[in-house]
Amino acid sequence: MSRKQRPEREALIAAAQAAATPGTEMPNKKSDAHGKTPRAAAGFTDAAENLRAQLDDAMARISQLEAALTEHHEKSEALAAAWEVERAALKAAFDAERDALGLRAARLQKNLGADKAALAAIQTSKIWWLRAPLRAIMQIARPIQSWRSLHVSAPSMANGYASSTLSDPAGSLRGWVQIEVKTDSGVPIAGPLMLRLDCADGRVLAFQIKDNAPGPFLLRLPDNASALTLETEIDANPSGKVVSVRARLLGKALALAHIVRTRPADGYRALRTALRGHGKAALEQLNAPHKPSGIVDFERWVRFYDTPTPEDLDRLHARAIAMADPPRFSIITPVYNTPPQYLREMIQSVRAQAYPHWELCLADDASPNGETRNILADAAKQDQRIKITYRATNGNISAASNSALALAGGSHLALLDHDDVLPAQALAIAAQEISKAPLSDIFYSDEDKIDDQGRRFDPYFKPDWNEELIYAQNYANHLTIYRAEPVRALSGFRIGFEGSQDYDLLLRMVAKTRKKIVHIPHILYHWRIFQGAGNFSLANMRAATLAARRAIGEKFLGDGVQVEVLEGSGGYHRLKRPAPRVWPKVSVIIPTRDYAEVLQVCIDGLFNTTDYPDLEIIVVDNGSKAAETFAYFKELEKRGVRILPAPGAFNFSRLNNMAAREAKGEILLLLNNDISMLSSGWLKEMIIHAVRPEIGAV
Repeated sequence: MSRKQRPEREALIAAAQAAATPGTEMPNKKSDAHGKTPRAAAGFTDAAENLRAQLDDAMARISQLEAALTEHHEKSEALAAAWEVERAALKAAFDAERDALGLRAARLQKNLGADKAALAAIQTSKIWWLRAPLRAIMQIARPIQSWRSLHVSAPSMANGYASSTLSDPAGSLRGWVQIEVKTDSGVPIAGPLMLRLDCADGRVLAFQIKDNAPGPFLLRLPDNASALTLETEIDANPSGKVVSVRARLLGKALALAHIVRTRPADGYRALRTALRGHGKAALEQLNAPHKPSGIVDFERWVRFYDTPTPEDLDRLHARAIAMADPPRFSIITPVYNTPPQYLREMIQSVRAQAYPHWELCLADDASPNGETRNILADAAKQDQRIKITYRATNGNISAASNSALALAGGSHLALLDHDDVLPAQALAIAAQEISKAPLSDIFYSDEDKIDDQGRRFDPYFKPDWNEELIYAQNYANHLTIYRAEPVRALSGFRIGFEGSQDYDLLLRMVAKTRKKIVHIPHILYHWRIFQGAGNFSLANMRAATLAARRAIGEKFLGDGVQVEVLEGSGGYHRLKRPAPRVWPKVSVIIPTRDYAEVLQVCIDGLFNTTDYPDLEIIVVDNGSKAAETFAYFKELEKRGVRILPAPGAFNFSRLNNMAAREAKGEILLLLNNDISMLSSGWLKEMIIHAVRPEIGAV
């Protein structure tokens, strides 16, 4: 309690004591009129006693609080005094340390100046120049490793190749490796060698060793190599068969010595670089020819991953025989004047299938070449699974395909051109995929091409089903397999779509099916490319393209959607869908920080090169500091652009989420600040897809 409050308290206590004293008169209107009332006086006395007791209690509590406050004040003053003493001690220690560091820095600076002067004197001396080659060699040789032998498995012979697996018992397969392969005559082979490299992260690389001189080969491995498989062609070494492989890891110095000895031009070029004091650059020169660059060519990939052995095919055949309800494939093939060699190879590729449950339905479209009929007749005699119909008159590829379809009795239809080839595992792998999705109506596989000499090239590894992509190109194409019943319900191939009859059938099947469309991620089809190929789509590409676009348009017309099919880049189709009745409001969110000149290009593109009626532009400022940036922000605000301050560390998600909460548009456009616009219709093209009910993001 303050000193000013104490007199008031004392006055209050005195008044209470006076009221409680006997004989003291209290004003009372009733007693003034009628005299004093003893009962009332007694009651008043009791009340005064109670009030005095309560005041005494209050006074006691106040005294206690005053004592506690005084004690707290004394402790605070003691703590303040102690802190002042501590602060003074810390300041004195800091000042002393700062002075000591200053003295040390001054001494170091003085010593550094002296060292620089001494170093300059050394570098200009003759002895420094004379010892430069030695320094370069030491840089290359650091650290020098003694060579360490690798574990090499015994060569295995298969399909004309010898292969051995190399591994490091120490578990550190990295750096330079020297490999030597010898034949039974003891003569080192001259390559080429193929090396498969398994990496610790799960990647598998294959590359060719480019040294072609007899003797050991040198190779630089990446740091995460875990295992090596070396392969060489047996036929390339007429001196004898491969019987031994030796390999060892080398240090940098030994690797350089090997290169200087076997490739003098490269070795001495790198050595000159090293002698100039650029040891690291010299090692890069030596390493460049020996870095793995992935799969060197498709033929190598085929040999590693897509050439089944006879044992593989036997296993596929056994699985097919053991299937409880195997699908039966009817292979639909229209034939017209096929070159005899290719027709025979096509038929033989079907007969060589590891999967036995098939029939080949051939429809000859009145071929004028009599040899075509003879080949077909001979094939039918050799295998009762081959069915043939001869059309009396030449129709077209659609009509001939329907004639072949009429022969089909299988559960599934596979489309095969008359000059193409199926790999031996094709139908077996397809049957396995069908067994996993027995209700699906459409299956398609990867494919590649094959030339006159039977060389495979140009693989097409396809994505899983993408309905938007299929309207740009018939990427399903080969090998396509359909469940037979819905194809018959569609009456097969349509006349008038020749050259794109397969595409038209696919689009009609897509419109009809409600089942999953299955991608088979294996190359199950070899599309033959040769001069003068009798394939309608190649000979009449323009007509086939127009037929394909008409098929796309009719597919959408059947869905009740009017679309425009245009010519896109690279021969693809461009599907132009109808615009929405009302263009939705689009909120454009642009995170930025300074670089106003970059942001200006983006904003100008939105205002001047974007044809869209309802835009809201929100610029999220993540801590800009430049004056020109804030000046530009003021200009933008005058044009209706919202500037949303967002200080703090850069976090792209946070900035966009912050702006999204403030946005008023139905659609959010997340835009980098360094984007420029090339075409005015770019945003409308995106919004046409964004408003589709099945689309969430474009």
